[in-house]
Amino acid sequence: MPTRTEQLWVSDITCIKTDNGHNYLAIVTDAYSKQIMGYKLDNNMKTSLCVEALKMAIKNRKHPNKRLIHHSDSRFQYCNSKYTAFAE
Repeated sequence: MPTRTEQLWVSDITCIKTDNGHNYLAIVTDAYSKQIMGYKLDNNMKTSLCVEALKMAIKNRKHPNKRLIHHSDSRFQYCNSKYTAFAE
């Protein structure tokens, strides 16, 4: 259980149905404050969708020198080397 902001981030992807088809929203949420730190909406579920959401989250950090744990499900986007290399 987190005890402060930017201690634990949780990432996920959700599908949004629209009149024009499906869109996908990747979000990075701070588990303590429930604030969305980063997001990206697109019409695909490529790894770049998740990377862009993480880039935004990192840019929005208020405490970049504090230790941070990043958790996601095991979808292929989060296991992709493009994502894991960026997250290190």
